[in-house]
Amino acid sequence: MSSSRNTSGSQRRGRQSSGEARTTTDGGTTREGQYLWKDKNCEVMLELVIAELKADDYRSRMPDVAARKRIEKKYFELIGEKISWDPEITSKIGYLCKLWNIHSQLVKRTGVAVDPSSGQIDMVETWWSDRIAEYGGTKGRLVHVLQKKPLPFKDLLDQIFGEHDVDQDERYSPHMLGLQLQQVQTTLDVAGITMVDQLQETQTAEPIVDLTSERYV
Repeated sequence: MSSSRNTSGSQRRGRQSSGEARTTTDGGTTREGQYLWKDKNCEVMLELVIAELKADDYRSRMPDVAARKRIEKKYFELIGEKISWDPEITSKIGYLCKLWNIHSQLVKRTGVAVDPSSGQIDMVETWWSDRIAEYGGTKGRLVHVLQKKPLPFKDLLDQIFGEHDVDQDERYSPHMLGLQLQQVQTTLDVAGITMVDQLQETQTAEPIVDLTSERYV
Protein backbone atom coordinates (compact mmCIF):
# COMPACT_ATOMS: atom_id res chain seq x y z
CA MET A 1 0.00 0.00 0.00
CA SER A 2 2.73 2.46 0.94
CA SER A 3 4.68 1.57 -2.21
CA SER A 4 1.67 2.46 -4.35
CA ARG A 5 1.31 5.81 -2.61
CA ASN A 6 5.02 6.57 -3.13
CA THR A 7 4.78 5.77 -6.83
CA SER A 8 1.74 7.99 -7.22
CA GLY A 9 3.52 10.78 -5.39
CA SER A 10 6.54 10.61 -7.68
CA GLN A 11 4.34 10.79 -10.76
CA ARG A 12 2.36 13.75 -9.43
CA ARG A 13 5.15 15.60 -7.67
CA GLY A 14 4.48 18.70 -9.72
CA ARG A 15 1.17 19.18 -7.91
CA GLN A 16 0.56 21.56 -5.06
CA SER A 17 0.49 19.69 -1.74
CA SER A 18 -1.06 22.42 0.39
CA GLY A 19 -4.72 23.37 0.32
CA GLU A 20 -3.76 27.00 0.73
CA ALA A 21 -3.97 29.17 -2.40
CA ARG A 22 -0.56 30.31 -3.64
CA THR A 23 0.63 32.59 -6.42
CA THR A 24 2.46 30.83 -9.25
CA THR A 25 5.18 32.15 -11.53
CA ASP A 26 2.72 32.73 -14.37
CA GLY A 27 0.62 35.10 -12.30
CA GLY A 28 -2.16 32.65 -11.46
CA THR A 29 -3.14 30.93 -8.24
CA THR A 30 -3.35 27.26 -7.49
CA ARG A 31 -4.97 25.09 -4.84
CA GLU A 32 -4.51 21.54 -3.64
CA GLY A 33 -4.32 19.01 -6.47
CA GLN A 34 -3.48 21.52 -9.21
CA TYR A 35 -0.33 21.15 -11.28
CA LEU A 36 2.51 23.65 -10.89
CA TRP A 37 4.14 24.37 -14.24
CA LYS A 38 7.88 24.95 -14.27
CA ASP A 39 9.17 26.92 -17.26
CA LYS A 40 11.05 23.96 -18.72
CA ASN A 41 8.07 21.64 -18.30
CA CYS A 42 5.80 24.17 -19.99
CA GLU A 43 8.25 24.53 -22.86
CA VAL A 44 8.28 20.75 -23.36
CA MET A 45 4.48 20.63 -23.33
CA LEU A 46 4.17 23.41 -25.91
CA GLU A 47 6.73 21.73 -28.17
CA LEU A 48 4.75 18.48 -28.01
CA VAL A 49 1.56 20.34 -28.94
CA ILE A 50 3.31 22.01 -31.87
CA ALA A 51 4.67 18.68 -33.08
CA GLU A 52 1.15 17.24 -33.19
CA LEU A 53 -0.29 20.30 -34.94
CA LYS A 54 2.47 20.18 -37.56
CA ALA A 55 1.95 16.46 -38.09
CA ASP A 56 -1.71 17.20 -38.84
CA ASP A 57 -0.74 20.12 -41.12
CA TYR A 58 -2.50 22.58 -38.79
CA ARG A 59 -5.93 21.32 -39.85
CA SER A 60 -7.27 22.20 -36.42
CA ARG A 61 -6.33 24.71 -33.75
CA MET A 62 -5.75 22.07 -31.07
CA PRO A 63 -4.68 18.40 -31.19
CA ASP A 64 -7.44 15.79 -31.47
CA VAL A 65 -8.18 13.17 -28.82
CA ALA A 66 -5.60 10.66 -30.07
CA ALA A 67 -2.92 13.35 -30.28
CA ARG A 68 -3.68 14.50 -26.74
CA LYS A 69 -3.09 10.97 -25.46
CA ARG A 70 0.26 10.89 -27.26
CA ILE A 71 1.20 14.22 -25.69
CA GLU A 72 0.32 12.93 -22.21
CA LYS A 73 2.39 9.78 -22.76
CA LYS A 74 5.40 11.59 -24.23
CA TYR A 75 5.32 14.23 -21.49
CA PHE A 76 5.51 11.49 -18.86
CA GLU A 77 8.43 9.88 -20.71
CA LEU A 78 10.34 13.17 -20.88
CA ILE A 79 9.45 14.78 -17.55
CA GLY A 80 8.46 11.83 -15.37
CA GLU A 81 5.25 13.49 -14.21
CA LYS A 82 1.81 12.19 -15.11
CA ILE A 83 -0.64 14.87 -16.25
CA SER A 84 -3.82 14.89 -18.33
CA TRP A 85 -4.87 17.09 -21.22
CA ASP A 86 -7.86 18.14 -19.16
CA PRO A 87 -7.45 19.86 -16.80
CA GLU A 88 -3.68 20.41 -16.56
CA ILE A 89 -2.71 21.16 -20.17
CA THR A 90 -6.02 22.80 -21.08
CA SER A 91 -5.76 25.17 -18.13
CA LYS A 92 -2.18 26.21 -18.92
CA ILE A 93 -2.77 26.63 -22.65
CA GLY A 94 -5.92 28.59 -21.87
CA TYR A 95 -4.00 31.05 -19.71
CA LEU A 96 -1.21 31.42 -22.29
CA CYS A 97 -3.72 31.86 -25.11
CA LYS A 98 -5.38 34.79 -23.37
CA LEU A 99 -2.00 36.32 -22.52
CA TRP A 100 -0.78 35.89 -26.12
CA ASN A 101 -3.96 37.46 -27.49
CA ILE A 102 -3.68 40.55 -25.26
CA HIS A 103 0.02 40.89 -26.12
CA SER A 104 -0.77 40.69 -29.85
CA GLN A 105 -3.29 43.50 -29.50
CA LEU A 106 -0.98 45.73 -27.47
CA VAL A 107 2.06 45.50 -29.76
CA LYS A 108 -0.06 46.44 -32.80
CA ARG A 109 -1.02 49.77 -31.28
CA THR A 110 0.50 52.86 -32.84
CA GLY A 111 3.69 54.02 -31.14
CA VAL A 112 4.18 50.95 -28.94
CA ALA A 113 7.87 50.21 -28.33
CA VAL A 114 9.20 46.71 -27.69
CA ASP A 115 12.66 45.98 -26.31
CA PRO A 116 14.34 43.94 -29.09
CA SER A 117 16.50 41.95 -26.70
CA SER A 118 13.95 40.96 -24.06
CA GLY A 119 10.67 41.31 -25.95
CA GLN A 120 9.28 43.45 -23.13
CA ILE A 121 6.73 46.11 -24.10
CA ASP A 122 8.52 49.33 -23.15
CA MET A 123 5.97 52.03 -22.37
CA VAL A 124 5.57 54.62 -19.62
CA GLU A 125 3.61 53.94 -16.44
CA THR A 126 0.68 56.14 -17.47
CA TRP A 127 0.26 54.19 -20.73
CA TRP A 128 0.03 50.93 -18.80
CA SER A 129 -2.43 52.41 -16.32
CA ASP A 130 -4.64 53.57 -19.19
CA ARG A 131 -4.54 50.14 -20.85
CA ILE A 132 -5.37 48.32 -17.60
CA ALA A 133 -8.34 50.61 -17.05
CA GLU A 134 -9.41 50.29 -20.70
CA TYR A 135 -9.42 46.49 -20.72
CA GLY A 136 -10.67 46.07 -17.17
CA GLY A 137 -11.49 42.86 -15.30
CA THR A 138 -9.62 39.70 -16.26
CA LYS A 139 -8.16 41.30 -19.38
CA GLY A 140 -6.89 44.20 -17.33
CA ARG A 141 -5.09 41.79 -15.01
CA LEU A 142 -3.47 40.16 -18.03
CA VAL A 143 -2.27 43.58 -19.20
CA HIS A 144 -0.74 44.05 -15.75
CA VAL A 145 1.11 40.72 -16.10
CA LEU A 146 2.59 41.91 -19.41
CA GLN A 147 3.61 45.19 -17.79
CA LYS A 148 5.76 43.25 -15.32
CA LYS A 149 7.42 40.78 -17.69
CA PRO A 150 7.66 39.83 -21.39
CA LEU A 151 5.25 37.36 -22.95
CA PRO A 152 6.65 33.91 -22.05
CA PHE A 153 7.32 31.34 -24.79
CA LYS A 154 6.40 33.84 -27.51
CA ASP A 155 7.99 31.90 -30.37
CA LEU A 156 6.19 28.71 -29.37
CA LEU A 157 2.86 30.45 -28.82
CA ASP A 158 3.12 32.14 -32.22
CA GLN A 159 3.36 28.67 -33.77
CA ILE A 160 0.26 27.48 -31.94
CA PHE A 161 -2.04 30.49 -32.10
CA GLY A 162 -0.66 32.43 -35.08
CA GLU A 163 -1.81 32.22 -38.67
CA HIS A 164 -0.39 29.52 -40.94
CA ASP A 165 -0.04 29.33 -44.72
CA VAL A 166 -2.14 26.41 -45.90
CA ASP A 167 -3.44 25.19 -49.25
CA GLN A 168 -6.89 26.55 -49.97
CA ASP A 169 -8.60 23.21 -50.45
CA GLU A 170 -11.86 22.03 -48.91
CA ARG A 171 -10.20 21.41 -45.55
CA TYR A 172 -9.91 25.17 -45.14
CA SER A 173 -13.25 26.21 -46.57
CA PRO A 174 -15.42 28.51 -44.42
CA HIS A 175 -17.60 25.51 -43.54
CA MET A 176 -14.68 23.35 -42.39
CA LEU A 177 -13.09 26.24 -40.51
CA GLY A 178 -16.35 26.78 -38.67
CA LEU A 179 -16.46 23.13 -37.63
CA GLN A 180 -12.86 23.29 -36.45
CA LEU A 181 -13.51 26.41 -34.39
CA GLN A 182 -16.53 24.76 -32.77
CA GLN A 183 -14.36 21.78 -31.86
CA VAL A 184 -11.66 23.98 -30.36
CA GLN A 185 -14.19 26.13 -28.51
CA THR A 186 -15.55 23.00 -26.81
CA THR A 187 -12.01 22.01 -25.87
CA LEU A 188 -11.12 25.35 -24.30
CA ASP A 189 -14.45 26.42 -22.82
CA VAL A 190 -13.29 25.24 -19.42
CA ALA A 191 -10.56 27.89 -19.55
CA GLY A 192 -13.00 30.65 -20.52
CA ILE A 193 -11.46 31.26 -23.96
CA THR A 194 -13.36 32.35 -27.06
CA MET A 195 -11.34 31.36 -30.10
CA VAL A 196 -13.33 33.71 -32.35
CA ASP A 197 -12.26 36.58 -30.10
CA GLN A 198 -8.69 35.35 -30.34
CA LEU A 199 -8.77 35.42 -34.13
CA GLN A 200 -10.18 38.94 -34.29
CA GLU A 201 -7.48 41.59 -34.46
CA THR A 202 -9.33 44.14 -32.40
CA GLN A 203 -7.94 46.74 -30.07
CA THR A 204 -11.17 47.34 -28.18
CA ALA A 205 -11.68 45.94 -24.72
CA GLU A 206 -14.68 43.63 -24.89
CA PRO A 207 -15.91 41.88 -21.73
CA ILE A 208 -15.09 38.21 -21.35
CA VAL A 209 -16.12 35.61 -18.83
CA ASP A 210 -14.50 36.40 -15.49
CA LEU A 211 -12.57 33.30 -14.45
CA THR A 212 -13.05 33.32 -10.69
CA SER A 213 -10.57 30.50 -10.31
CA GLU A 214 -7.79 32.58 -11.85
CA ARG A 215 -6.25 35.67 -10.28
CA TYR A 216 -3.30 37.61 -11.57
CA VAL A 217 -0.84 39.81 -9.79
